[in-house]
Amino acid sequence: MFTLLRRSTPKRVRFGSSIRLRLESLEYRDHPDGLLGDPPPPLPVTNPPPLQNPPPLNVPPTISNFNAEQIGNGLYVVSGQVSDEHPDGMIVTLGGSTSAAGKTITVHSDGSFSMVIQLATDGTDTGTISATTVDNQGVVSEAVYVLVSPTPR
Repeated sequence: MFTLLRRSTPKRVRFGSSIRLRLESLEYRDHPDGLLGDPPPPLPVTNPPPLQNPPPLNVPPTISNFNAEQIGNGLYVVSGQVSDEHPDGMIVTLGGSTSAAGKTITVHSDGSFSMVIQLATDGTDTGTISATTVDNQGVVSEAVYVLVSPTPR
């Protein structure tokens, strides 16, 4: 059987001339038979197995049950709960329109936090207290608010 065509000798081709082709026999070529010298078989295509439990996306921490309860003469217990993958040691920062702004509270391992703060009872510390926190990846929680109106008791 002859299938491969090859030019016998390089010659100048003149206009109107013909080119002679010589056929090469395929009987002496190496046929794939699984013996030495054959190219390796192609590798099978495999897809990696899907992840059974993909890692959760980093969701922002949340503050719930945020409360400021007056316990006497302008003293308030500010408390709440932080929900996050690892709440232990996170810092809750207080803000708002009162003198509590700028104070920080460290979160316990169960996510709870609380602090006693003193607010002025002359009406200058009436307003809101806000709270936010930042997780270990730098994602900030939404602010939560509570209204306070300190009174002398």
